[in-house]
Amino acid sequence: MKEFERMETEKRAVLFGEGILSLGALMCLNRYLLNKQKKYLIVYIAAFFLIFLHGFRMVLLGFGIASLCQTYAIIKFSRKWFAYLGIALITTVVLYQMPAVQEKIKEIETRSESSSITDENYARYKSWYYFNNAYFKNDVERFLGSGQTIIYSRGRQQDESGLSYLSKYSKERSELVYHYYIWSVDWGLIGLSWDCGIPFTIVFILILFSMFRQKVRTEHRYINFWALMLMLIGVTGALSYTENIFIYYAVLLTIIDRDITDRKRSLIAKQ
Repeated sequence: MKEFERMETEKRAVLFGEGILSLGALMCLNRYLLNKQKKYLIVYIAAFFLIFLHGFRMVLLGFGIASLCQTYAIIKFSRKWFAYLGIALITTVVLYQMPAVQEKIKEIETRSESSSITDENYARYKSWYYFNNAYFKNDVERFLGSGQTIIYSRGRQQDESGLSYLSKYSKERSELVYHYYIWSVDWGLIGLSWDCGIPFTIVFILILFSMFRQKVRTEHRYINFWALMLMLIGVTGALSYTENIFIYYAVLLTIIDRDITDRKRSLIAKQ
């Protein structure tokens, strides 16, 4: 139970709006690479610092990979590429000197040592075992999803008014999930399939992949790499389907659709 004890005593930064923060950061990086205005670089670095303080390893990894891929996609390999890499290294060294950063790095290292997927006390190990061996009533429910796996309030207390609307069977499962820190969101897109079903999750992944692969204007390339980041994080994180993030999807898909329409009109005009 060491994993649970650590979760109770560990102090973690809470970052609301991580979706819009990462999207805005990649947009600022995109604009800096195109326009070379330093204000965009400053905003990007500040956003990266906030994401780092949040302390989620997969989010950091996904954001870093997306940033590198976006930089390469816009400027390719050139002297500028190495110049930007140098700026990134210098910024990293400067940030590393800050006590808050050093403390966060030690915290991440500590969590990495105590969070092994083969450790039976690890929360994700327990949730994987539970959802795959005890949670679903039958294969049909596994395929179509069970619906919401837990109801809890912002204060992390049992929301009895919400539980009262569930069936006895669902209520027992929800209470079990709550008390033993068994969260479907700990398994990202796999956890989404437990809640919403495999067909829904496949369609959702295809939408993200389409956003990543779709050809857009250079000033909108950040959309592609934000979608890439969400897919990478989706291994163990639920950022791709958190509250309100579908509003961003609607806006971004509208931008993509507009770019496609403009490109088609341009081709027709040339004929």
